[in-house]
Amino acid sequence: MATPSMPGRKEKQAPTFEADQPRELKRYFEDLELLLDRCKIADDRKRKDYARLYVPIAVSDIWENLPEYIDATSYDDFKKRILKLYPGSEDDRRYSRADLLELVLRTSQTGV
Repeated sequence: MATPSMPGRKEKQAPTFEADQPRELKRYFEDLELLLDRCKIADDRKRKDYARLYVPIAVSDIWENLPEYIDATSYDDFKKRILKLYPGSEDDRRYSRADLLELVLRTSQTGV
């Protein structure tokens, strides 16, 4: 049985991420890693390259200049660094103070 190949950048099966939706970043990496594992891509350099392939070019440029991308660090270190770049992408920082204020305002305007 032939090993599947990674989809092209704009193909329907390609994972997507938009920087203005940081909560989607973890899902992007989950989708990407599912494809990488299915295609048996274990090399850290190739995994980093594919991570950059499917994001918008401005995002790709930022990720490409991270020390964790340039150096011979692991894919996991690269991913951790990226998650730190996007507040709201990690579970412990999922909601902001503005979200809390909005919730308080909304509930204060409705009757109990």
